Amino acid sequence: MDKDAVFVIESPAEAFSPVLQGGAEKEVEEENPFIAVNGVKTVTLYKPITIDGRELKEVTLDFNKLTAADLDNVEAEMNASGGAKSPVPAMSSSFNLRVAARAAGVNYHDLQRLNVKDAAKLSLIAQNFLLG
Repeated sequence: MDKDAVFVIESPAEAFSPVLQGGAEKEVEEENPFIAVNGVKTVTLYKPITIDGRELKEVTLDFNKLTAADLDNVEAEMNASGGAKSPVPAMSSSFNLRVAARAAGVNYHDLQRLNVKDAAKLSLIAQNFLLG
């Protein structure tokens, strides 16, 4: 590369053109392990857990099946638990893990037994879905 080369960007969008052109945005999302493309994400657990005698190796989060009532109920559960309250619930890992549990159709207390790496990943995927 020429050390005196000058690159001119015509517009701010041009600076991000690989992400914005020709469906590349979808490809970027599909490569990101923390994004639920089209509201669904299957996560292979780092350390599986046993629920009701069955080993859980994967969790499929389907955020499309959730409603506003689910978020209200999760917030009510958070308030009833007496834990630390966040002014923005979607920034709380506990709130997001509860949302992930509902999206997976799994009891929240079962997900609390997950390895911290798995729990954090599920929580982050839920947060990205809610705030994305």
